[in-house]
Amino acid sequence: LHSPYTLSLHDALPILQRVLERRFDQAAAFDGCYIYLDTQGALTIWHALPAQREAVDQILSRLLSLANLEALEGFANR
Repeated sequence: LHSPYTLSLHDALPILQRVLERRFDQAAAFDGCYIYLDTQGALTIWHALPAQREAVDQILSRLLSLANLEALEGFANR
């Protein structure tokens, strides 16, 4: 079964390319962020959890920014 948000690998590759370009063009801003695309086209962007709870919102903001999903930031911080 595929979720409605899973793309074919062919369709996911341009998205992966844009995220990777952004990650490496702004390496310092996205330090510690990792990107993974599985064989079913699911894109995963992750960062290790910080020791300080206060840093979680900042990391989540960076992950959303990396994926160009800043519009979701208000929903993610709830």
